[in-house]
Amino acid sequence: MFYTFQYIKNFILPHIGACLITLQSEKDVVKFYEEIGFCKTGQTRDKNISMAVLTNEFFIE
Repeated sequence: MFYTFQYIKNFILPHIGACLITLQSEKDVVKFYEEIGFCKTGQTRDKNISMAVLTNEFFIE
């Protein structure tokens, strides 16, 4: 997972200026995403939970 965020930081963000990463998490792995900085967005579907992280907070050096 860390490699994925490093790739986004180094190769995608400099070109598009993304400020938010969103995902649909299965209910049994929500805690994992919360531990690395994602928050629930308040939208829950039958099997998935919407989550997001602000990239400006995640990539502060």
